[in-house]
Amino acid sequence: VRGEARVAERLGVKIFEDARVNDIACGKKVVVDTGHGKVTADIALLAGNAYLGDLVPGLAQRQLIVDNYAAATEPLSEELLQKINPHNYAFSGSGKCSEHYRVTPDNRFLYSGLVNFLGRHPKDIKDQLKRKIQALFPELGKVALPYVWGGKTGVGKNEVPQIGKIAGNVYY
Repeated sequence: VRGEARVAERLGVKIFEDARVNDIACGKKVVVDTGHGKVTADIALLAGNAYLGDLVPGLAQRQLIVDNYAAATEPLSEELLQKINPHNYAFSGSGKCSEHYRVTPDNRFLYSGLVNFLGRHPKDIKDQLKRKIQALFPELGKVALPYVWGGKTGVGKNEVPQIGKIAGNVYY
């Protein structure tokens, strides 16, 4: 994502991160109000996924907001990597509860797939992720998980990414 952002910025795109959008005025120019200032643009792309809230009328009703959790192991030995993933494939499932896993450039096993539809965080996210990873790859049972995180994800109720236009020059 950061590489894509660098390329976009080289092409003249301005990216505004960590700026909550309170309102969008559509017209020949788009005016985005953040509460701390306004951004004026010819074209706007709202890429907030589950964090768009009710900003785009009707969009919130077309998606389920779920909590999604991920973990990365400590760096793994070449021997262990050959055992669990000899071809260094990245795997991705589909559907509302998909799992994704791959090996990072520094030889960590990266897993995402602990999905929670209830809106309540599990008591021990690390333990639950550890059990999911161990079910897939028992060889990783004793490997440490120094990195565990989560966040909200919008999942299209029809299992299709929600992509569209608010106006002629405002996309989501």
